[in-house]
Amino acid sequence: MSFLYIINVYFFLPVYLFTLYFIRKQYKYSFFSIPTFLALLSMPVLLLKRIGPSLIDLIKFENQYFQYSILMDNLQLVIATFQLIFLIKNLKYLELMFFRFFKIFKIFNVSKISKSNSNYIFRFTFVLYVLSFIVLTNINTTTISWIINPRDGYQFSREGAGVWYAFSIIFLGLNSIILFVYRINGFLRFVINAFIYTYLWYLFGGKAYIISFFALLLLSSTIHFDYRSTRKIFISGLYFSVLLILFLFFNNGFSSTISESLDSVFSYFDHYYFSSQFYEDVFNAKFHFLHGEIFLSNFYKYLPRAIFSEKPYVYGSIILNEIYLPGMAELGHTPEFAGQAPYYADFGVLGVIIFNLLDFNYLFKTFFYLVILNNAKNKNYILNSIYFAPIVFSFAPAFSQFISFPFDLLLLIFFAIMFSFFYKKKLESF
Repeated sequence: MSFLYIINVYFFLPVYLFTLYFIRKQYKYSFFSIPTFLALLSMPVLLLKRIGPSLIDLIKFENQYFQYSILMDNLQLVIATFQLIFLIKNLKYLELMFFRFFKIFKIFNVSKISKSNSNYIFRFTFVLYVLSFIVLTNINTTTISWIINPRDGYQFSREGAGVWYAFSIIFLGLNSIILFVYRINGFLRFVINAFIYTYLWYLFGGKAYIISFFALLLLSSTIHFDYRSTRKIFISGLYFSVLLILFLFFNNGFSSTISESLDSVFSYFDHYYFSSQFYEDVFNAKFHFLHGEIFLSNFYKYLPRAIFSEKPYVYGSIILNEIYLPGMAELGHTPEFAGQAPYYADFGVLGVIIFNLLDFNYLFKTFFYLVILNNAKNKNYILNSIYFAPIVFSFAPAFSQFISFPFDLLLLIFFAIMFSFFYKKKLESF
């Protein structure tokens, strides 16, 4: 049985390595590339989520409900892998259909976004970012205090300022795309701007933003520079990201002894702790399926609380938090129930299968990501304005984090239409 448990825990590793190999082979990417960078940084985190709790006895490794939580995540991973393979195999036809759709409805101009016709977009988005960030940092604290300690700002000063936090990230993401995809014309300029914008993203207090930004830097290097430059950026970005992650983990959990510090760090990976309790209740008939309540109430996330003041604090996956930690959701304390628990709570295994098959957000994001990987090496082609939306959707850090699908796509289309007025030089249509 222990052998089966080990297979269950480490199942994601061969799947990730296979998909990495498949993507690199399909699009002829070297080892020092975007897919490898993202895989190398995500696999250790996934591994620690699965083994971290057992290392500090938060959950016993042989706990069958802990293992079942992982099994449900593995089921989602299998579904996502088959969806990925389907998109890769049919990318040529799907890409043609996508661009013809936008061409028919004249959503995009087929023109080249160059440095000259992106000046206005660059300045416009940067001004909006600065204004949003100033408002954000002056609601519960001051701009200077936030800059001195971004982590505290991220954790404790966003109350009532969530809209401005989202606006700041969206506009900086758009501005970063314009700069590093359409305005870079030399390696020295690239390096200087990379340092400046790394700091700007650090001000948001989340390590995921830095990692996403380095993926954008790799995309920029793939478009504008040769293999040697990309390899240097890959290695530098990997070292910096790992050091930053370790710094944030140990800084938050540092104690007087190494043992206590390690326990504090590993306790961060409590991904399966609450979901294990949930599955135990399910199998002991203490929890009854919600028959779509989580799925249907999840639509509340489309309503901003600033506009709809009666919006409940408990909806969607937060329902599970309210069941196991009553009253904590309204206080902003919502510990994570491992990925598939909310889907399972509605309809069991069937809910996990159906809701993942119908995860259009994942499908669109993966499709856009593959489209960019497929075309990034052709500089003259990728700079056409019709690729603007896929690039932003895939590589603007956290663009979709605060706006749920399909509204993130609609917002992107709005920006694309607005920015298209600045395009001047028409190119041949597809």
